[in-house]
Formats: sequence, C-alpha cells, structure tokens
Amino acid sequence: LACGGRSARRAGGMRAAVHAPLDPMERLKLGASMLRHRAAHAPKHYGRERAKFQFDLVVQAVENLPDTRSGSASVLVSCARGPKIAVTTEAEPVQSKASWNEKISFVCTLYDAADKGERRWAEKEYRLSVQLVSPGEFGTHKRKLSELAFTQLDVSQYASAAAVAAAAARTGSGSTELTLRLGWTGKPLCYALLRLALSCTLVRATAGGGHSTSDARSISSDLSEEQQQPHAARAAAADADGMR
Repeated sequence: LACGGRSARRAGGMRAAVHAPLDPMERLKLGASMLRHRAAHAPKHYGRERAKFQFDLVVQAVENLPDTRSGSASVLVSCARGPKIAVTTEAEPVQSKASWNEKISFVCTLYDAADKGERRWAEKEYRLSVQLVSPGEFGTHKRKLSELAFTQLDVSQYASAAAVAAAAARTGSGSTELTLRLGWTGKPLCYALLRLALSCTLVRATAGGGHSTSDARSISSDLSEEQQQPHAARAAAADADGMR
C-alpha cells in the first residue's frame, strides 16, 4: 500500500506539473518560438507568382582552355543545377579552343522577386562548366570527367519582358549573345571564354496564393507571341525532362 501511495502521489505530481498554468512571459516566449518554427518550415515561395520557362543555350565555342596534356582527351560544356544537368556532345580542343554550335535546353520555374525592385524574377543560378573527358582506368570503357573551368549564370535576368525586347532589337531573333568568363578550377586568376546565345520561352504561368488569376495572364503578356510556344506541348516537355 505504501508503494502504491507513493506511486499515486508521484503520478499526481507529474500531472500537476504538466497542467500548471504558464507564466505570462513564458507564454510569450513559447508563442514566439512557435512562430519562428512555422516561418522556418513554411513553403519558401508560398503566395508568389511563378512562371515556367524553357531556356535554350546555343553553345558556340570556348577559348583559352587549360592545357589538357592528353591527345586523346575531349571536352564538353555542362549546365547544371542540383542533380539535374544538360550537356553538349564532346569536342576535341585545338590550340586551347573547342567549337560546337550546339543547342542544350532546360526548363525551370522562376518566382516573383520578393524585393519588388528592378528585378522581375528572383535570382536562379545555374553552373556552367567546361568538363574534361578523359579515358578511365586501363582495361575499362569508363570515361572520367573533371571540371576545367566554371561560372554561375543567373537565368532570371534574361526572362523579363525588357530583356527579351532588348535581345530582339539587337539580333532580331530574341536571343542574347553572351561571352562569359569561366574561372579555371584551382587557378582563380586564369579564365576561359565561353561564347553562347541564350533565349527563353514562356511555358506556363501561375498566379500565387495572394494574387488574382489576372496576374498570371499579365506574365504571359510580358512576352510576344513569337516567344510563346503552344501551351500543351511546352507543358508536356517541361514535365517530362525539364530542369526545375
């Protein structure tokens, strides 16, 4: 009985401790902690306009490549964000230069810029790299990839109506000619030059949780009909093999 009494008193004490009223300051601290937790775990882009674009990069050439020191080595250009990557075919460098004139494409979702300044879309960077492709271990058919040079490309700045209009005025095709400096891996003062043409096409626009459906239509009107592809075909391509 004594043991049972002690157990009952201990359980009662525990229940009293759990249900005891909180001090007002403790309540404020608990409430603030819950708000911080909810903010940290809320969807990053909740309530913001978003649009899906296809970006086409016509890779023309890369110059001033590091010495590969291997006559059987070749190079390719890759564009990556996270685990998703688009690459060119391989090309053999001649006198530190390789040429392609080859198109690689990817699809990504851009979100309305939160600061509402000069930017139409929030920043979204892709890693552009020149990769050395060399033979693997003796007796195998595997190839080794090693990064020779790289840079970060923010594609959001090329998706606004102003950027598309300026590119169309310069080239007549809506594409932007770029010459990018790619830093040599491990040698920060040395650069390769990558020449390419970039263009974008609106695939689908969606209003955010805090916007009306007319906001999504206004995104579509940012680009001319020449820059917009049939909705169904573009959406299917984006969902099938896009880089989001």
